[in-house]
Amino acid sequence: MMSREINVKKLRKKTHLTLARLAELSGYDITCLVRLEQGEKVPSRVRESVIALLLQAREEGVGLDVRIWRERALKAENKVDILLGMIKGGMDALDSSRD
Repeated sequence: MMSREINVKKLRKKTHLTLARLAELSGYDITCLVRLEQGEKVPSRVRESVIALLLQAREEGVGLDVRIWRERALKAENKVDILLGMIKGGMDALDSSRD
């Protein structure tokens, strides 16, 4: 597999990301990332996801940060809209049952 040949620690340092920042961006904890950098066994989806993020960071720089946080904000906003819809539906059902 091609990703096995990629030195994750070296790539992270080229992107000027700390382990803490990479953990924040990737959603994986620092312990998992350290194990990955040390060549220990981690799930392939974690390895592939982190490498993809690092490659994007190398190409996009700060723009990646903005895009990631924007995507997360939109997902959160969508979840809030769904919850509000559920609450409204529940309130409407309660009002209907009182009639």
